[in-house]
Parts: sequence; structure tokens; C-alpha cells
Amino acid sequence: MEGTPQNIFDRLNAARTLMAEVDELPTVPAVVLRIAGKLDDPDVSIDEITDLLLQDQVLTTRVLRLVNSSFYCPLKHLDELREAIIYLGLDHLKEAVFTCAVVDLFKTGKEGFSRSLLWTHALGVAKVAKIIAERLGYPETFNVYLAGLLHDVGAVFLNFFRGKDFLSSLGCRWHLQDGITDAILYHHNLDAVPPERAAGVALVSLADWFCTRRKLGYEEIDDSGNIREGWEAHRAWEVLRARVAAPCEPGPHLDELNGIIAGLRAAILEGLYMV
Repeated sequence: MEGTPQNIFDRLNAARTLMAEVDELPTVPAVVLRIAGKLDDPDVSIDEITDLLLQDQVLTTRVLRLVNSSFYCPLKHLDELREAIIYLGLDHLKEAVFTCAVVDLFKTGKEGFSRSLLWTHALGVAKVAKIIAERLGYPETFNVYLAGLLHDVGAVFLNFFRGKDFLSSLGCRWHLQDGITDAILYHHNLDAVPPERAAGVALVSLADWFCTRRKLGYEEIDDSGNIREGWEAHRAWEVLRARVAAPCEPGPHLDELNGIIAGLRAAILEGLYMV
């Protein structure tokens, strides 16, 4: 069976072997990893982060464009990087930096491969997963956001290599946390997730289901079924009830997401062209 531990172990070993045979692997820019490390330091200063980000002018330009889009809705146009960082705050800056860095993974593909649809879906899942995590009081909101952003990047590599198993192994090379690589590997198979990381993957799985049905990317998906019924019956809620202290009532969260979906879609499409 596809989801058995032995089968997954064999697939990951095959992916690691494949990685050793691939000459050019996508990389996260070194400055992004340095910024991520600095942002984990509670004593880091705004000036340190500003100076570090300015070392990469392309990334700086993308971050400024994204901050000034409806994705983050500033009250005025922010021209200076330092004021943009202050406006965002360091937690949101980490999201913005990774969003602007990861977009390069979606920029190429073979004929018939839609970067814009996949990127729209990725951003949608990231935002929705974070919203649900915040409502449930789940503490690792950045990891949930990044996991949502990367959950289907395997489709990019399926276009060139072997898909999710390859990317899960690549995630180790990128020094991503286990919960993020688990989301890549298991968001369609929650029963296979290690229990200690199940809640984060469940949030991504739930967001992926919602964004698919609401046509944030993947426009060919048939959503003629009862969305509320499917949402409330989703396996993720059972996982979350066992792992999250806050009440996990599906209905109000669906109502909130349905209420913001039009604005979210517009912000995502604007953010897509900002980076």
C-alpha cells in the first residue's frame, strides 16, 4: 500500500539516490538562511536584518513589492526597507522573505505546466493554513505558513524529476524542519504522519482541501459536491481535536474563510505578480 511505513521508507531511499544523480538542485539563497537564523534570535535588531537583506538586491526589491501589495495592506506606500520591516514585524518578515525566495521554484516548467496556478494555490494554502492555526491557538504559525507554501512544490519536481519523495528528501538538504517535510509528504495521507507532528500537517491538509474546492489554483477541480459537508467530515478535524487545546468546531472557520475568499484571491493574485 502507498502509505505504509516500509513503502514510504523505500521511496525516500530511492529519492535520496536520485538526488545524488542530479547535477543541479534548486537552493534556498544563503542570505535567506542567514536571515532565518537571525530572526530566531530574540535579541536581533532591525538594523541587523536590514543590512543582511540589503545584501541581496533582487530579494529586497521583491520584499518591498510584496509588502506594498494588498497581500499585507499597508496604509501608505513604503519606500524604505527599514520602514517596511518595522511595519511587517519580524514574524511576518520571515514569511515575506521565504515567499519571495521560494517563488523561483515555480518559474520554469515543461509545456502544459502552469506556474501561476500552482503558485496561486501554494499562497492560498499558506494563508488559509495560518489563519486556521491562529484561530485554534496553534503556536507554530510560521512553520504552518511555510509548509503550506511548499506542500505541493513536488509538482514542480514531478515536472522534471520524481515529485514529492524527491522534494521531501530535498527538504532535508534545505534544513527544513521535520514538520514542513512531513507536510510535503503526508498532506494527503494523515494516517501516516508521526503523531507528534500531526497537527501541523493536518492544518495544511485542511487548507489544501479548502483552497482546491474554492478554486485557488487547480481550476479544473470539480467542486459540485457539498463543501460544508466535506469540510466538517475532513479527517484533519479528528487529528486536531486530539492535538490542539482550543475547541475545533469546523463550521465557524468555514464561514470565516468563505467570507474572506474573494479578498484573499485578489490579494494572492496581486502578490503573485509582485514577486
